[in-house]
Amino acid sequence: MNSSMKKILFADDSPSMRLFASLSLSDEFEVDTACDGEDALKYLKSKDYDLFIVDVYMPKIDGINLVKKIRENENSKFKPVVIISTEADENLFTKGRDAGATGWIVKPFDKDYLLKTVKHILFGKGRKSDEK
Repeated sequence: MNSSMKKILFADDSPSMRLFASLSLSDEFEVDTACDGEDALKYLKSKDYDLFIVDVYMPKIDGINLVKKIRENENSKFKPVVIISTEADENLFTKGRDAGATGWIVKPFDKDYLLKTVKHILFGKGRKSDEK
């Protein structure tokens, strides 16, 4: 991996979603995938990430509580955290925002949408990941 690549942690209990995220983003970003919130915390303790993308419904530690734990960590408390879910529920959005999430993506989404969203969050509107 290129050491200058931005690092993303993608946490979702669905193996197909983890594979999709890895395949969609790994050409331009360093992507680690976690199978649940507890697994994500293990990654968080060992590496510094630029962006977190977490599913709202996961076993062991759900996405909302994972966001809270990310915000409690000194190295990640100001990093962007995006929640993904199949539900477009305003109550969930509010819980996510209250926990510290910076964004929300409703499933299903395609590779282009995911890549565009990640680039927008990490580099700003209209910027490419290879620009300084």
